[in-house]
Amino acid sequence: MRRRARPILAVGALLLGGAGIVPVAQAAESASSPDPNEVKVFRAEVTSGQVPLLLAAGQDGRELSEQVPAKGTATVEVYLTDQEAEKLEGQGVELTEHTLTAKAEARVDKAAEGVFRPYSGSGGLQEEILATARANPGLTKVVSIGKTVNGKDILALKLTKNAKKSKDGAKPSVLYMSNQHAREWITPEMTRRLLHYYVDGYKTDKRLKKIVDSTELWFVLSANPDGYDYTFQNDDNRLWRKNLHDNNGDGTIGVGDGVDLNRNFSYKWGYDNEGSSPNPTSETYRGAAPSSEPETKALDTFEKRIGFTYGINYHSAAELLLYGVGWQVATDTPDDIMYKALAGTPDNSAIPGYRPQVSSELYTTNGEADGHASNVNGLAMFTPEMSTCQTASDLDPNDQWNAADCQSVFNFPDDEKLIQQEFEKNIPFALSVAESAARPDQPKSSLGLKAADFTPKPFTTSYSRGADQEVSVVVRKAVRDKELKYRVNGGRTKDRRSGPGRAARRTAVRTTSTSTSTGPRSRTPIRATRSRSGSPAGRRAESPPPARTSPTRWPSGRARTCSWSPRRARPPHRRRPTWTPSRRPAAGRSSGTSPHRARPTRSACWTTSGPSSTTRARPSRAIPPSSSCAPS
Repeated sequence: MRRRARPILAVGALLLGGAGIVPVAQAAESASSPDPNEVKVFRAEVTSGQVPLLLAAGQDGRELSEQVPAKGTATVEVYLTDQEAEKLEGQGVELTEHTLTAKAEARVDKAAEGVFRPYSGSGGLQEEILATARANPGLTKVVSIGKTVNGKDILALKLTKNAKKSKDGAKPSVLYMSNQHAREWITPEMTRRLLHYYVDGYKTDKRLKKIVDSTELWFVLSANPDGYDYTFQNDDNRLWRKNLHDNNGDGTIGVGDGVDLNRNFSYKWGYDNEGSSPNPTSETYRGAAPSSEPETKALDTFEKRIGFTYGINYHSAAELLLYGVGWQVATDTPDDIMYKALAGTPDNSAIPGYRPQVSSELYTTNGEADGHASNVNGLAMFTPEMSTCQTASDLDPNDQWNAADCQSVFNFPDDEKLIQQEFEKNIPFALSVAESAARPDQPKSSLGLKAADFTPKPFTTSYSRGADQEVSVVVRKAVRDKELKYRVNGGRTKDRRSGPGRAARRTAVRTTSTSTSTGPRSRTPIRATRSRSGSPAGRRAESPPPARTSPTRWPSGRARTCSWSPRRARPPHRRRPTWTPSRRPAAGRSSGTSPHRARPTRSACWTTSGPSSTTRARPSRAIPPSSSCAPS
């Protein structure tokens, strides 16, 4: 039988004052017969073809410690019971249980400083939330947003000027949330420290004071208090992920119990079995029904009541900065423009060491908090996947921490210096999100990046195979009196004006046409149609690219998609509609541009007119047919 792995952070007994102490007889029994429900750490040597087996076994694709190449193998970290491990081995997956030597365990125990603490009990997070509110009555207010499965209050702290007197949601609001997954101990430390950073700096830092005075900042330190406390009870529970729903009703918590709270939301719940699992024994078990868990219902109701603009949902441990669509691979949305301005790029990330990317770039998720928040409750939410134990342990070669002593990526070193360093590199991004709440379509990037007024989505080859081919441009929603000027395959310039109309808050404008001719140079008129949005932003067809863009549902101030579909003018594989953004060329520059990279200094195919509070409005300048919008 495999040796039982001991967690790297064994501080539960110190912090719980007895809750982590096991009777001697029980401890002896545990030593002689390991708990079959214990989640252990394994290293799996897998090919890309074996990754679906890991996902089917309930592993979270975001948490695989290494990207598996198309050819060859990679070693990834997985979390399994002995029974689950035996099943995977029977399917041909090579597993090795990761254990620590006695010397490594001793080093970890000696180095631990007792920084992490549970939610409940003396000195816990719940107590600290209430104490912080009592110490700052003019700035804070604490509410219970709901109960857990076991009846614990899920506390949220509101931080703003005159917090108790002002109506909740009256100001632009931002949500800082953490600890949906019980074992991710570094995440409540992130939100706890961020709360104190704002409160402690309010009187001395003008920037922080401005944010707090003008914005509602809400902190949910633990979205899963039951599960989080459970990980402190004993070593066997340290890597528990889910809530404490007793699925089989036997009165005990075992391998078949608990629901993954980040797969239980109603949006795209159960879309497939890769992004979540129907199996109660799985780490990504989505529950018996959408929003079946009280923790999920509490957060959903809370988001609806406040009306947040932005949110950050802290997780660990993959060193990513995720945004956008998670349920389907390679699916963009109009709001990706704002997401990218705030998150940055892989070469220039808003959080050093984290890779910004679309949530579904590698693997999919469904029923997750971010997708539901964006598509149902109208807030743009990011998920930073914080640093691994191995990364943090290697930061200082002279300290007592060694990457080889990490039981798992989730066991962030119990070290004040390392935890504070991890927090500090997250501060600029967290503040930039708060500063963007008032005008979300003009994000205040910590990197100095901007969200363009117009972002064309060009293509040079159509894959529609004879059907209509939609082309589109993402336009800042606040830009009014938009005028479309376009050409197809070097033909004459056509003009089409469009405006937001009375239903501007929930309506996008789409201009389309129906293809009826197969001639290589045929032209037909287009028709403009107004489409009331009834579907979430960025939903994308599952056929080959380029895919159809749906109207967005974001409130006023967020991006919208304006799109049109010319009739087929050439055989599908040769069609080349082109356009450029809406600004006039700079003096002395060519008016041509590449269809792959539209530059804002080139000749305009879009123009704007009329007043606008969120863009530089200019009088509309018609472009005569002789002015080319095609590449030069």
